[in-house]
Amino acid sequence: MARVNLRAAFMSGLSSTVTAQQVFTDRVNEVAAFNRSVEGLSRTLDEADVSPVVDRAQGRRNVLTLYGVGGIGKTTLSHELERQLLAGAAAEARGDVVAVRVDLSEDGARDLEGLLLRLRAGLGQLGSRWPAFDLALASYWARAHPGEALQDFLDASPALRRASRSIGLGEQIAETVREIDPAGLGGLTGLAHRAALATYRAVRDRVREGRLLADCELFAELIEADADYETLSYFPYLLAWDLDRISHRGRSDRRPTVCVFLDTFEVLNGGADRMVERLVQRCVYLMPNVLFVITGRNRIDWADSGAGGELDFTGPSAGRTCTSATTRSNPASTSSATSRIPTPTATSAMHSPGTASP
Repeated sequence: MARVNLRAAFMSGLSSTVTAQQVFTDRVNEVAAFNRSVEGLSRTLDEADVSPVVDRAQGRRNVLTLYGVGGIGKTTLSHELERQLLAGAAAEARGDVVAVRVDLSEDGARDLEGLLLRLRAGLGQLGSRWPAFDLALASYWARAHPGEALQDFLDASPALRRASRSIGLGEQIAETVREIDPAGLGGLTGLAHRAALATYRAVRDRVREGRLLADCELFAELIEADADYETLSYFPYLLAWDLDRISHRGRSDRRPTVCVFLDTFEVLNGGADRMVERLVQRCVYLMPNVLFVITGRNRIDWADSGAGGELDFTGPSAGRTCTSATTRSNPASTSSATSRIPTPTATSAMHSPGTASP
């Protein structure tokens, strides 16, 4: 009897029945905490009589922290939260949901100028006009970097280059400046120091005359202040102010949803020098209409009584109320507590199964 090709005999006429489906498991509590944070921040902003951007005495409810030992899957979880956020927005045909990702271990990610421009590039997905921030940045750049083109700085870091080019950030900022100083742009294009200062003076003079963003509290003070990192660290307020006023793309009943994912946070809060962490914390505080999702190996101690020093907002008696939750992989072992601290909404400690709480 002739030999039969058994594979051909058994498989003839059949197509593969093997399929694959991506499933993300064992982080039910953390995903739920993220969804609650997104919804809770939106509700807080909607119910506020005065925007917390301008009423800085209001409590902040815009931080979710996830921490645990290395290799437990914090970065994977962070990416999954971002994916679910954007997938949900796509399913609802929403174009006003933005995710900004910053890996703080990358080159240039811990530089304040680079961080702010990463945030501005992400927000640029919502629209090209961010006048308060863009004009203040141009004024700062003209004095802090005379003769240096902003585009050269944007292109120096791979991550910033990708983010800025995806939305044409340099041109967005330049277009805003052209409305004030059509012949200038010295602070952006790298012209001579005198030309660069012309851009700053054009903005400053209009501010002094009350003809430019007079309704933006402290805009004039930021324009007049020294062009240094201390001044720059307050520019997130201008991004938040612009975000409060951005067009909702025809959906007046819905505000944009913006989530910033800060990964590898242990590079900031793992040492004795907390200067960069202080600037990042200030950024978080000044942007209460943005949810910050922070992942790292170390627990963030902003709510602790002894966490002062170089940080601006610390301690349980700072006068803002939020919820702090400790979450394990096992949904049955979730506990929560309420304390009076200035920033986080939920702090989730991620543990491997069987690992005790810190």
